Amino acid sequence: MNKKILGLVVSPGEAEKKVNTLIDMIPCALKEVSQNTEEWQVQTIVDSLTGSAESINEIFQKINAHTKKNAWDVTIGITDLPIFHEGKVVNADINEKNDVILISLPSLGWKLKKNVIKQLIIKMALTISESDNDSNNKQSPSFINIFPRNYKSVRLKIKETDSFHTRFILGSKIKGYMRILTGMTFINNPLNMLQTLSGVLAIGFTTGAFCMAFTTMWQLSYLFNGWRLLLASVSSILGMLAWITVSHNLWEVPSKKNRKKFRKLYNLTTLSTLMSSILIFYFILFLLFLLLSVTLLPPSFLGQTLGIKEGIGFTRYLDIAWFASSLATVVGAIGIGLSDEKLVLESTYGYRQKNRYRVLRNRKKR
Repeated sequence: MNKKILGLVVSPGEAEKKVNTLIDMIPCALKEVSQNTEEWQVQTIVDSLTGSAESINEIFQKINAHTKKNAWDVTIGITDLPIFHEGKVVNADINEKNDVILISLPSLGWKLKKNVIKQLIIKMALTISESDNDSNNKQSPSFINIFPRNYKSVRLKIKETDSFHTRFILGSKIKGYMRILTGMTFINNPLNMLQTLSGVLAIGFTTGAFCMAFTTMWQLSYLFNGWRLLLASVSSILGMLAWITVSHNLWEVPSKKNRKKFRKLYNLTTLSTLMSSILIFYFILFLLFLLLSVTLLPPSFLGQTLGIKEGIGFTRYLDIAWFASSLATVVGAIGIGLSDEKLVLESTYGYRQKNRYRVLRNRKKR
């Protein structure tokens, strides 16, 4: 049985975590798909350059160095950075000179799941393996049909690598940017941000629960119409978003012109990550206040206090919880300074990129 080695060069962080969960599954899957004609071994190297160089040419040079050093048969680089070709999103880039593959995880969008990543790695590895002895296979339909119809393949000569590349590109720019943005947000993992918001959640809930003991909150929630309640919730959410961004200096300013578009994307990703976390935060507060209001405020007593003779419906409790959530979010925004700043920063691309560049500079000094 023919034995082959698949090398995976992965960027640190979320990409590394996802690949580590697949290590044991990939060899068996490769063997099964190749109909037991090949025995596969998978080796993984985590390299900061794979996740820090906005230029994919630097990444290819580094990945190729790992390939030669470890004598891999097939090499796949997996980065958590976006790749673009003439403004369009690239899912994968194949260097035909040495059959090195580079996959961009953010291009998978919300489909950033283990099974999707595993299938993509397997298909790419087997296609490259089968085309080792026949370069024409790189242009065969089987190679192109790895991706859905909304992708197209482009073959071009890259001057920096002095070789032809085949790139798989998403046809629509708008869909591509939306997919990149959602993919980068998923990689940031908004749930991690909730860990640092847990203390703020406690502060906000305590304040809202205290205010709920007074009739002023009930009366205001009764007097406010739906638009006014909506305005209060939107204002509190946006206020918290702005306060976190400013207080933790999360807005990235590009230091070089060639990184300007990446910094814009990093900033949008930071905002979408924070917004996702705050919306979850707000929804949790809403459920807590709804439960609290239903438990502590009997309908008859609430109706008597508000002067409602026809009785209290469930929508009245929804209004109270809605108003209390907005108030608690404002208080939580003020208390965000008490949160774990490092955990907040680690949920942003810009901060992680700075750390990776710092690691690379330290390596060069040694």
